[in-house]
Amino acid sequence: MSMNTNRFTEKSQEAVESAVATAQRNANAQVEPEHLLLALLNQTDGVVPQVLSKLNIAVGALIRQATDELNRLARVHGDSLQVVASSRLQNVIRRAYDELGQFGDEFVSTEHLLLSLLANAGAAAQRILQQGGLTRDNLLAALREVRGTQRVTSPTPEGTYAALDQYGRNLTDLARRGKLDPV
Repeated sequence: MSMNTNRFTEKSQEAVESAVATAQRNANAQVEPEHLLLALLNQTDGVVPQVLSKLNIAVGALIRQATDELNRLARVHGDSLQVVASSRLQNVIRRAYDELGQFGDEFVSTEHLLLSLLANAGAAAQRILQQGGLTRDNLLAALREVRGTQRVTSPTPEGTYAALDQYGRNLTDLARRGKLDPV
């Protein structure tokens, strides 16, 4: 399956590879947006589950729905199954590049793919995300929390997200919650 992933982050490339592997395992002739959605949801160390958890969206329920949707796809039997990207998936990838431009980023990250899936009108992936409670507005708000002002300028940006949560204490937040000892 050929798709230009030169400007994808490592996590985005992993998601595409996982989507292809799932399509092959399920004997699907085409890799669909729902394969990509499942791959993004299953990236336990990725940004997508982290953002969805911030929004109190049940990732497990979304995984079950995406899996159910994939089980409805036609299966092809044969010795040499060659999977290809469906036109719907190619549209998702193109739209992800548009999202990249809106953020001023240099690489397509998993959040660009998620935003693109959410904007994919009429697709099962969009329906699953919306039924789970995801909207473009709440997704963008959660991304601002996780990313801060960081831009995606390298193939491995995830390590720079939420640095305060990982390596420090947010004193302003602690003071607001009354958890800070007076000096």
